[in-house]
Amino acid sequence: MKVYYGEMDEGYSFDALVTDADYELARQYNSSEDIPDDVYEEYNARHEEEIMQLTEYVIPDTYKGKPVLFISENAFTGGKSTLLYPEYVALKRVEVGKYVEFIEDFAFGHLPALEQIDLPESLKSLDDCVFIGSGEIKRLHLGKNLDYVAWTAFRNSKILAFDVDPENSKFRSENGCLIENPGKLLRGGTVLPSGGIKSIADFAFESVPIDDPVVPEGVEDIGKCAFYGQSFKQVTLPSTLRSIGEEAFSKNPSLEKIVYNGTMAQWSKVGKSGAWGSEPSDFIVVCTDGAVDRTGVERKQASKKQGFLSKLKSLFRS
Repeated sequence: MKVYYGEMDEGYSFDALVTDADYELARQYNSSEDIPDDVYEEYNARHEEEIMQLTEYVIPDTYKGKPVLFISENAFTGGKSTLLYPEYVALKRVEVGKYVEFIEDFAFGHLPALEQIDLPESLKSLDDCVFIGSGEIKRLHLGKNLDYVAWTAFRNSKILAFDVDPENSKFRSENGCLIENPGKLLRGGTVLPSGGIKSIADFAFESVPIDDPVVPEGVEDIGKCAFYGQSFKQVTLPSTLRSIGEEAFSKNPSLEKIVYNGTMAQWSKVGKSGAWGSEPSDFIVVCTDGAVDRTGVERKQASKKQGFLSKLKSLFRS
């Protein structure tokens, strides 16, 4: 394997990891269109073989005696240097050098077998879609120096739990969820915190499975696509809720019931953006004084007496 580095004033950036075959081609040709077919096939076969052999990778602490400070955009998909566009389908673990401070967009994206990534305490910033399309990571540790997380940093990633250094003043973790202080839940784990949050960010539980979540009292806003694509049957929402974002509960055909801890009048005042709970599910919202459908129309429920008479009639018919 070969690495492209970028020189900076105080150190280097880790720009791209490529196979030896890819590196050799890039030294001979300016673009993939210039490569003869027979040459391309030969080098691509070597390229694929190298990819299948890579199961672990350690990003070095230093290069040419200076610290590696950045992981550049698309570093594990060839960056801007590749001719063969690697996809490291066997890579399960990545260890990041101890001086790295910034990880840029899509840096660890499209690593389908990724199970573990070790980030350093020096890390200060995570940019957009860092782990997009990568494998299931059971727990991700974030250090005390982390100061910035892009709101899309964990889009389409399967990180099941977060662990934040208790000395970090900007972020904390609870029940495996990542929370930006004082109370914005940025990314969910498999269980919601029991309290201490005021809002749930856009896409917070996208790609992270959660069973019948209970959103705690105190939460006022649920963001766009916050629970998009889930498969739970029931969700409980607090009486403190003020708004629900676009498609917050969409693409969940299993959803049958929303339990709302307030009255129907309160529910009608909760702001709901567009298709906040769109098809295919046909759920009802059960309030403390009755039930409504997704459009807010009251659902009349038969009394126990009416239910008993209906059963008697069906018996006589049979």
